[in-house]
Amino acid sequence: MSSKALGLLRLTRPLNGFMMGLGVVVGSVVAAGINNLPWDRVFIGALVGFMLNSASMILNDYVDREIDAINNPTRPLVTGVVTVGEALTAFTIFTALGVVFSALLGPLPLAIALIAAADAYAYNIWGKRTGLPGNIMVAFTTAVPFIFGGAVARPENWLSVSILAILAFLSNVAREIVKGVADIVGDSLKGVRTVAVRWGAETASLIAALIMILAVALSPLPYLKGQLGPLYMALVIPADAIFTYYSILMVRDPSPKRAVKVKKMYLYGMLIALIAFIAGRLTPPS
Repeated sequence: MSSKALGLLRLTRPLNGFMMGLGVVVGSVVAAGINNLPWDRVFIGALVGFMLNSASMILNDYVDREIDAINNPTRPLVTGVVTVGEALTAFTIFTALGVVFSALLGPLPLAIALIAAADAYAYNIWGKRTGLPGNIMVAFTTAVPFIFGGAVARPENWLSVSILAILAFLSNVAREIVKGVADIVGDSLKGVRTVAVRWGAETASLIAALIMILAVALSPLPYLKGQLGPLYMALVIPADAIFTYYSILMVRDPSPKRAVKVKKMYLYGMLIALIAFIAGRLTPPS
């Protein structure tokens, strides 16, 4: 793979895009059940999640290229491996493909996709400088794939995945606050009013930990409400352990270096939780 292609791939943050696509699959499975899935629609829906997330990640790097020169100087737009024009072209292509594919799935998926794309755009252009409101905006985009998946697979039952969306929302608000701790130096210089910049790294770390612990406390609900089977709990417990352990570490050491590690481990915990949601639908609720 050429350095240019690798740079473009890095801009899309493919792991994040994969998790968005997986979130769509999870929402579909929970709403319709594994035996009733319209796999062709679900596959297209997962592609929509991946493409719109990729567009958002590219726009994020475009907007943040000056901040990244301080916080993350190895990013492709900072090093010049990918030019600004190439990044904007890729953003346009991914956005257009995501919207077109969502339109193939019907009016409700299209409407949800457009709302999510608009939210992601507003966040990148304006919201990220607002601190906590921006954290809420980006967390919304990570919770939407569950709702979108429900609308793709079973439109009449699309709100059945609302608990999963809430859990995703809370955990991602916490992760976004931790990311603000990791980027506190560059954000301060550029006037980005994150929770960490406004109230300090210690307070931001505590707020993030409390929100994450709330998500952990709510995580048994899909099992207790009979939506997911025991395999869900067997897998979500390790995810909750990751969230809890690294939240405690973040509070004990609210440094940018620690925050970089914690936000990465939160992402791994979220991946395990997504797998838990699917596994829980494969096992009959008790």
